[in-house]
Formats: sequence, C-alpha cells, structure tokens
Amino acid sequence: MSSKAVYEESAKLLIYNSICYSKLAKNPLRVVKVGDDVSLVTDEWILLNDLVSKPDVLIKRRGKLGLVFAGFHWADLQGKIKSLLASKFTIGSTSGILDRFLIEPFVPHEQQEEYYLCMYTQRNSNVILFHHAGGVDVGEVDSKFGLRLKHLKKLNAYINTSTTFEINLKKKDLDCKVLLIGGGIANFTNIAATFKGIVRALTEFKEQLKRHNIRIFVRRAGPNYQEGLRVMRELGRIKLNYYF
Repeated sequence: MSSKAVYEESAKLLIYNSICYSKLAKNPLRVVKVGDDVSLVTDEWILLNDLVSKPDVLIKRRGKLGLVFAGFHWADLQGKIKSLLASKFTIGSTSGILDRFLIEPFVPHEQQEEYYLCMYTQRNSNVILFHHAGGVDVGEVDSKFGLRLKHLKKLNAYINTSTTFEINLKKKDLDCKVLLIGGGIANFTNIAATFKGIVRALTEFKEQLKRHNIRIFVRRAGPNYQEGLRVMRELGRIKLNYYF
C-alpha cells in the first residue's frame, strides 16, 4: 500500500478537525513561505506569546539538526526565520530549500512530559504506536531494548511469527518441513487475538510456505480458543497443509 508524506501543518489540521475539541487543546498555527514578508505578520497570539518555529519541509530530526527554535519572542524569532527561509540545506547527499516555516505557541514543559505517538493505516487494520519517552532522541528508543527482544513473542504474535518466517524461509533448502503452533492452557492469554496475529503472518508468507511444502500442526487451549481455531481453519482458503 502506498504512503504519502504530509506537512506537519496538514497533519495537525487533520487531527484538530477529526477529534472533539473538548478533548484536545487546539493551538493556533501559522506558516510563512518563500515570498512572504515576515515582518508583516501581525497575528495577536504571535505578538503576545513565546513561540516555537521549525521548517515544515518533510525532513526528520529537525531538533537534532538545530532547526527547532523554541521559547523565543517574535522580535527575535523572525530574524532566525528570515536568515533561513529560502536557504539551501543539505542532509547527507540530499539537498533542498527551506521554503516554509511553521510557527506555533511555545508550551513550556519538562523532558519527561514528552511522548511519542504514531498512527498509520494498513490494508486490514489501523496501527497506533506509543512510547512514554518522546523528544529529539525518540529515533534511537529501540536501541535500549536489544537484549529484551527474545521476550517479544509474549507481546505480539504477529511480529514474532513474521520475524521467524522471514529468517527461516529465506533458505533455499529448508531442513524443517513442520510448523507446530501450540501451547498449554494459559488463563492470561487471549487465544483468539494470538491466533489472529499468527494467521496474518501465515497469510503474508503463504507463497514461501507452499514452496517449502510446510505442514502446520495446531494444538492450543485457553480463553477464546474456539474463536482462535475458527480463524485458523479459515486458512483453508489459501490451501496450506495444516492439521488440528
């Protein structure tokens, strides 16, 4: 499924226009572009508040690149915008023009008050990612948890199953031709939810599984196991060799 990058301004307007205002603080925003006379900006909230500004040109890690200006009065901020607006900026081997800047009220806060939230859509589901540690270092947040990846199977059946398939099904000559999906009775495991994640991975890797002639054996008990087995039986439509 294709995806399209959007300006931060557009993303925030989508959120503001889609969520009940009583549940969301809607901050004003303003974009200045190449050709605009920055000195003519007279919005009252800009003149009276501390501000934050950054180029809104579809680049990541603006804070790390020194392109986020936070806590400035307009008299000082407009000089920074003027000096960078329409200028060339290079990241690695890619260069472009900083042709638009987003201006918003600055909200004072502590580092521990920043969160990371990501929402995106897949063909069959919506995905929401959340992490309690936001801010400019959020891009490296996964590096803290490398030694804990072995526990991922307890958290997300789809990720664990698809990762297992991706690693093993790359081999041209696969020694193992049997996949066992099983487990004992666990009062804390929702079998239906677990199996839906496994079924999603099986569907994505169906051609590789068929090519290796993998036989699948299923034995599972626990809460909602009937629904889990029903979902698993529907895999017959993609003609995999499985047994219950």
